[in-house]
Amino acid sequence: AVGDYVSEGMVVGRSETRGAANVHAPIPGKIVNSARWRMHDGRDSEVFVVKLGGSFDKLGKRRETFSWKGMSPHELQRNISEKGLVELDGPGRPVAEILAASRNAEEKATVVLNAVFDDDWLAADAAVLRERTEAVAVGLAIAAKIAAAGSVLIAVSDNCAHLTAGIRPVLDEYGVRSETAVLSSKYPQRNFRELDYSVRIYRKSSGTEGGPLIPFSP
Repeated sequence: AVGDYVSEGMVVGRSETRGAANVHAPIPGKIVNSARWRMHDGRDSEVFVVKLGGSFDKLGKRRETFSWKGMSPHELQRNISEKGLVELDGPGRPVAEILAASRNAEEKATVVLNAVFDDDWLAADAAVLRERTEAVAVGLAIAAKIAAAGSVLIAVSDNCAHLTAGIRPVLDEYGVRSETAVLSSKYPQRNFRELDYSVRIYRKSSGTEGGPLIPFSP
C-alpha cells in the first residue's frame, strides 16, 4: 500500500489466477503513489510508484547458489513461480505454467535454446550467452527437468555457433540429452514461428522427429 517501504526483490503483488505472475519491487524505497497503467494489449493495471531509498540487497552483491539437482520438478516449478518469471516474447505467460503444461503433454517436449541473433538489437542476448554460458546451460537443464522434456535442441545461427560451444558439456554433466542445429542467420528467423519452421525442417532432414517445442531465450 502507499506509504509502505519495500526492499529490492520483495513481492508486492501475488498472483491469484492462471496466467498471472508475482510482481516484485525492482528497487528498494517507499511506495509514494498508486496509479492505473495502460498495458500494451489495451488492458489497465494497477501500478505502484516507488521512490528510491535505502540499500540494494542483490544488485552488485555476490549471487547465492543453491543445489537444485535433488529437487523434484514440482519443487522447481514452485520456486520459479515464486520468482515471478515470465516469457519475454508474446503475452508474457508465466514460465512455470508453460513448463508444467509441457510436462503433462502426451509427447515429450523439446526445450529449444533460441540462439539465432539475426539483428543488431539482439546484442544483449548474445552478450548474456557469451558471458554466462554455464548459467544459460543450467537454466536449460532446469527447464528440461520441470517440463520432463526428452531433450534440448540448441538452435544457433551460423555466424554465432561459437557462442554455444560450452553448453552441451554442461548439459552432459546433468544427464540431459542435447543436439545442436546450426541454422542460417536470415531475418526474421528468431521469431518463434519462423524458428519453429526452421527447426522442423532440420528435424526432418536429420531424421530426429520430436514433440512440441518450448522456446528458451538467453
